[in-house]
Parts: sequence; structure tokens; C-alpha cells
Amino acid sequence: MTAPLLSLAVLLIALAGLAWIVAPLLRRSLERGDSIGTEDDLAVERGLRMLDDLQAERDRGAIGEADFARVSGDVRRDTAQRLHDRDQRRRRLDAAVEALVGDAAPDTVPAPARTPTRARTLAWVAPSVALVTLLGALVVVITVGARSAAAEQEPVGNVGVAAISGAAVASGNVDLLLVGHATGAQLSRDGGRTWSPAEGPADAEGAAAGSDTLYVLAGDGVWSSRDQGATWGRESGFPALRRLAVGSRNQGLAGVNEAGSIFVSNDSGRSWERGPADAPSSLTGLAVVDFGTPFLLAATGAEGVLASESSGGWRGANGFVNGVLPTITIRAVVYEPETGDSYSSASGERFEGAAFVATDAGVFKSVDGMQSWVQLPLRADVRALAITGRTLYAVAADGSVFRSRDAGTTWR
Repeated sequence: MTAPLLSLAVLLIALAGLAWIVAPLLRRSLERGDSIGTEDDLAVERGLRMLDDLQAERDRGAIGEADFARVSGDVRRDTAQRLHDRDQRRRRLDAAVEALVGDAAPDTVPAPARTPTRARTLAWVAPSVALVTLLGALVVVITVGARSAAAEQEPVGNVGVAAISGAAVASGNVDLLLVGHATGAQLSRDGGRTWSPAEGPADAEGAAAGSDTLYVLAGDGVWSSRDQGATWGRESGFPALRRLAVGSRNQGLAGVNEAGSIFVSNDSGRSWERGPADAPSSLTGLAVVDFGTPFLLAATGAEGVLASESSGGWRGANGFVNGVLPTITIRAVVYEPETGDSYSSASGERFEGAAFVATDAGVFKSVDGMQSWVQLPLRADVRALAITGRTLYAVAADGSVFRSRDAGTTWR
């Protein structure tokens, strides 16, 4: 349906342009054809002025009587001839109009009209039509664009709750989506279309997922499910965490407790050790980048995106020059090595996959190790992200769930 409407819009714009081109030509034609006696009137006026000038010249003695009589006689004869010609044309026009009136129906009374007025009216028909056509074309284009954009941005479903605290998708099941919120967790088994409460803790400060394990971060500890959310149990060996991230390849875990201390596990949570640095004070999200030498990405509300250093501490990862993030308010961050993206720098450094952030200015993607960020075409107030492979989910503040099957390029 979109293609025919766009074709119609192009045709309307073309017609509008043609009308604007024809309008001046039509106006000139009407003015030339309908201005009866204009040239004769000007000639008569010039003749009368010339007679006045000759009279003045004679009175002050500049020309003699003989010259005055000869020249003024020529001017009078020329002026009289032009007046006669003009009157003849007007009489012929009046006769033609009377003939047309005589042929009209008896009850038809033609409205009196002066030819110049009709000319001006007709001359404005073309630009008026052009303007209306152009406005119509613009309405069509805007409507088509809005409908197309709306269709592409249509959410796949709605969680049904607000105050979203996090989202996660199981890497082993692209349709198994978990969302945490202030009063618990919601689970979808059909890619975000329908939702039901997860039979776990009563609150959820965050959510995470591995290949076959779902995690909910609650006030009383970390809860997990290994049967796609059917049953839940509390993880006794986990620290009390408020943020948790799961590596996509080696299932390594990284978490942050209430005090801001970072803990990491390389054996699916059986044992933990302290990280080399504490979390940033305004932490809002955490992601494990697990290719080569693993490191962490931190989303913050006051410093943008930060990347952990192997020696401890954090460095800015907000991009450079034209690829810099336009905001430092980051709400969520995720990383996925299997998006099909790869980058090699001039120095030989390699980055696989892509990082994504949800900000107060939109959703952004980086495929070059956070050197540059590109905004994705998703118009929504996104609060949480979840990704596995090339399937990216975004959960908005009102609970709307958006899905991209091509790592953020298009949304359905």
C-alpha cells in the first residue's frame, strides 16, 4: 500500500511543478489577448503630451508658426487614426458579445464583467491549483511516512507493569524473555507478546539470563530458575547483588552489591572473588564483554559508559568526535558477541559483536570497541535492553516491548 501512495505523491508534486511553470505563461497570454486598446491608448496619450510640448515651444518662440502647423498636424492625424482603430476594435468586440448573449437561453442573464478582471482571475487559477496540489502531496507523503514509521515501531507486546528494573533473554531460547520490576518479575515465552508473573520473589531489582538459567535479583538475594521459569529457588552461594551480568560465551558472572563492590565468578556462581575495582557510584547497568581478555561495561547516570581496566579502575567509553554519545545519562547496557559485527583497528586491535546502550536520548550501538556510537531508529523511552544473537529487545517506560531481529537496524 505504501508504494502506490508514494507514487501518487510524486505525481502530485510533478503536476504542481508543471502548474507553476504554466501559470506565468497563461497570465501573459491573457494579458496580451484581453487588453483591448492598451497600445493605442498609450499612443494617444503620447500624442497629447507632444501637442502640449509643441504649444509650449511655440509660445516661447523656439519654433515658428509654419513648423508648428506642420508637426502638430501630423500628430493630430496619427492620434485621430489610433482613436478610430481602437473604437473599431471595441465595437467589433461588443458586437461579438451581444451575439453570444443573444444565443444564450432567455432566462440566462450574464453577469457584467470587465475583461481585465477575468484575465487576472484566470491567471491565478494555475498557481492556486499548484498550491492545493502541492499541499495535498505533502499531506500524502507525511501520512505515508508516519504510517510506515508507526508500523515499523509497533511493539510486539506490553509487560503490563511500569517501573522496569531490568530485562534479560535466555541465550538458549530467543523467545524466553524476563523482565524485573518493583513488585516482582514478568515472564514471556513467546518473544514478548504475552506475559505472566514469574513464580519467584515478590520484588526484583534486576534480571539476568544465561543459556539455560534465569536470574532475578531480589531484596533477599538472587533467585534462579533452570526450567524456563517454571520453578524458582534462592541461590545460597551468591553474594547479595543489586546488579548482575552474564557473559554470552563462557557464562562468566559479574555482580555488584549494595556497597558498590564488584564480584566475579568463572564457574556459573559456585565461587566468587572480588573484582579489581569498585563500581561507579551512579551505576545503572552492567555487561560482560567476553572475547579476548574479558572486561566489564558499566552504564551510569552521570558519567556515560565506562569500561573496566585490567589494572583496575575505569575509563570512558562514550566515543570520540562525531561518534560520541550525546548524553551521559545511560539507563542500560548490553553486549552480544554474535551479532555478526566485527572491527579491526589500524593497530591490529579487534572487537567482535556489538554493545548497545539505552539513554535518555535514544538507543545507541557500537561495533568498534566503543570508539563511536550510532543511534538506532527506535522512537521509544527505553529503560531496559536484552539481547541474544541478533535478536534485541527494548522495554519502554510504559511496559511496551519492541523487538529487532537484525541487531537494531529495524524494529517490528
